[in-house]
Amino acid sequence: MALILQHKWKALGLYVGVSVGTAVALKLRQAPATVASSHSTGAGATGGRYCAFDGLAASYDSEIGWDEIMMGLPLARRAICRHARGRVLEVSCGTGRNLEYLAASSEVEDVVCTDVSRPMLDVASQKAKEAGVLQRKRVVFRTMDAQELAFRDAQFDTVVDSFGLCSCDDPVGALKEMARVCVPAEQGGRILLLEHGRSTYDWLSRLLDGSAAKHAEKWGCWYNRDIEKLVADAGLQVETYRRFHFGTTHYIVASPPRAQEPSGAREHDAAA
Repeated sequence: MALILQHKWKALGLYVGVSVGTAVALKLRQAPATVASSHSTGAGATGGRYCAFDGLAASYDSEIGWDEIMMGLPLARRAICRHARGRVLEVSCGTGRNLEYLAASSEVEDVVCTDVSRPMLDVASQKAKEAGVLQRKRVVFRTMDAQELAFRDAQFDTVVDSFGLCSCDDPVGALKEMARVCVPAEQGGRILLLEHGRSTYDWLSRLLDGSAAKHAEKWGCWYNRDIEKLVADAGLQVETYRRFHFGTTHYIVASPPRAQEPSGAREHDAAA
């Protein structure tokens, strides 16, 4: 065990490397659409993604559980959550697949879990009760869109999002909201992202582009987005960036943008 911990990234790389062929096949696998196409034909498919998440809540864990194991994602979830400290906000938490890792950390004080889907949160809450998570850590569940977080500025030490940017109508806006509610970088604020998106290989990105619409109908998610560009456009400061599964899985430790120069602040105040 000590050897594995010492070489954890090599171990993780080996694990996902062995399963990478399976991972690509799983990403491209299609299932019959369960959401009307009129709600899911573009990035702004708000109604469609709400319906998809609500409808998938009860069966979500059983449907993706084996896929995640084959792709090594439980290891990636555990690794990204090791960076969480203090008061933690998890946006787009879904059925709470990160909660066991966050709750197990002595560095985490409490966790606020948010998601647009109430049925997803209900599943997450029930799982937390059954696993005894609520006895070990204070956890609050709130229905909320990542693009409109109802929290004051700089309220959380860590903000976590796993596989949520693919489902936002405005992913850059969501990242900016995460940065807004996170304490400043100078005070140790961190934004932890585990996302799927475009590959480092053009041929695979083209395959993802061709299947993205049908995948979104089933899962309410656009898995062909340029995650690196979204993070850059949001102005986040990237500390660690690793990519797995031919570059389609993005592991990012970042922090909010540095405070603006005084001149920029004065211009903003004047414009207001």
